[in-house]
Amino acid sequence: MSPHDVVVTPLFDNAGAVVRLLAVARSVAQYEKSQKTSDDLDRQIIAVADHMAQLAWLADADGNIVWFNKRWYDFSGTSPGRYGERRLAAAARS
Repeated sequence: MSPHDVVVTPLFDNAGAVVRLLAVARSVAQYEKSQKTSDDLDRQIIAVADHMAQLAWLADADGNIVWFNKRWYDFSGTSPGRYGERRLAAAARS
């Protein structure tokens, strides 16, 4: 059986009493499949970026850098999760 997402919404009369329940169920199998495909693609893109000779990074919509490729860490001598992210972010902006 495939997984389902179920939403139940109460329907009220004029006095505010629940008179019925509206239930909507949908299969999320296709969503899960596309999410897995997307996750696999993300891993492949990061693997390619980690092995290219250029420095690469990703930033969010506000310009905050959220990811550096392995080459950045090799170049800077830092490692993920260490103090170096701020220095690397400053270097990436200059």
